[in-house]
Amino acid sequence: MPGPDLLDLVPERAAAEAGRYESKARFEFPRFKSGPGRIFGSLLRASETIKINLDEVGTAAWDLMDGRRSVRRIAEVVADRFGDEAQPVEQRLTALFQIMHRNGLIRFRHPDFGGRRL
Repeated sequence: MPGPDLLDLVPERAAAEAGRYESKARFEFPRFKSGPGRIFGSLLRASETIKINLDEVGTAAWDLMDGRRSVRRIAEVVADRFGDEAQPVEQRLTALFQIMHRNGLIRFRHPDFGGRRL
């Protein structure tokens, strides 16, 4: 059985409030979470942190995440606000939210399953 449609899920912030850079949301977190990763990273002279700067569309989506709106509803509001500039809005936000989920910045709740987190 296929999993739930991402557009029906409700994103919740799992990270502290985003910082701001030129009025856009910015996230910064450690690149390596384990000791061996830090050692190899320092040998390769890799930055110890990852910085993600959202564009205006991504920042608006982040600001709309209140734990009640679904991805679909957030996409509708963003599309109304930005018009063609946000298109294809559902695909953009799906990709953004998947990246944020993988990096622990958000969690998803499924409203039809008692709010169970995914």
